[in-house]
Amino acid sequence: MTQVKVHIDLATGVVDIEAPAEEYAAVLAQVGEVLPALAKARSGGSATTEVPAQGAPDTSKKSSSESKSKSARRSTGGTKETYAKVDLGLEENQPQDLRDFYAEKSPKAQHDQIAVLMYWFQSNTARHQMSRDEIFTAFRTVDAKVPAKIGSVISNMTSKFQWATAEGSGMYKLTHVGEDHVKFNLPSKSKKD
Repeated sequence: MTQVKVHIDLATGVVDIEAPAEEYAAVLAQVGEVLPALAKARSGGSATTEVPAQGAPDTSKKSSSESKSKSARRSTGGTKETYAKVDLGLEENQPQDLRDFYAEKSPKAQHDQIAVLMYWFQSNTARHQMSRDEIFTAFRTVDAKVPAKIGSVISNMTSKFQWATAEGSGMYKLTHVGEDHVKFNLPSKSKKD
């Protein structure tokens, strides 16, 4: 039997499905039936479920169908995220201080950019958690391009890098690992000697 993997991040609303291409629509329909119940029970965590597909051929052997199934991995987070500009409660000189710090750290990757913004806020304000709207507003403050899906970037920061944690109610906090990355690894060292 083919194995289907479904990862639902309740904190960000991102759903990843890994299934053979021919089973993707059926799996998506099953997940769609479960989502309303999960939305009601949302606690800010994440859940991973492995479900054997019914009536599917065994694809455990390397084949061209296996490479097709890997390309069938999709996210239902295909809709664009939108954000609202909010009041960050900054004092008169703080927006310029934020822009200077952002320029000094010169983050290139989106996860570095968000980590730099979160670090500055945790270090210079009473704001130790940030929402997506606050992160969006911080990007506007430093006049940098906003990632298309802040939620996806933060999801990677929490799961892949352990740079942040979901604090519930759509709030995120930079961990000591993320703080150390900003403090000691940015700006990135040039490979030129």
